[in-house]
Amino acid sequence: MYKRQLCEYLLSSERIATCIRRDGHIVFRKWIKYNVEEEFRCFIKNKKLVAISQYEYGNYLPEYMNQPELISKLIQNYISQVVHDIPFDDIVIDVAVHDLNVYFIEFNDYGLESDTDAGLYDWENDKKILCENHDDIDIRLYDEKWLVAKYTIA
Repeated sequence: MYKRQLCEYLLSSERIATCIRRDGHIVFRKWIKYNVEEEFRCFIKNKKLVAISQYEYGNYLPEYMNQPELISKLIQNYISQVVHDIPFDDIVIDVAVHDLNVYFIEFNDYGLESDTDAGLYDWENDKKILCENHDDIDIRLYDEKWLVAKYTIA
């Protein structure tokens, strides 16, 4: 009975129904409990991780999470293990970093034409970081300067 209710609930969501019609799949994974401060948005361009943003970018990170080098290294390692199995060249992946493990949360469309929020980046103003080839992986964690840049209209 609960399976049927769950399916009816999911299919009543316009967003989910659209994704299922477009992609033909719905995938479930084991639930993990994590803090919102542990979630990050990862930008993959041409199957290469180019940038990482704190997901809830209006929140200060607790001290244990304010370690950009560690976060970047953990996420890079995870992405390198799964990127060849991802059926998209350009994709935004949300992940959680919890107890030094990285967990997949969801895929999102990539680019200015999508409705995907760019986190502490801006699809237009940060085009060089998000859309061009470069060797470095940019990471942005909470900092007031990124919020000012994101919400200042030029």
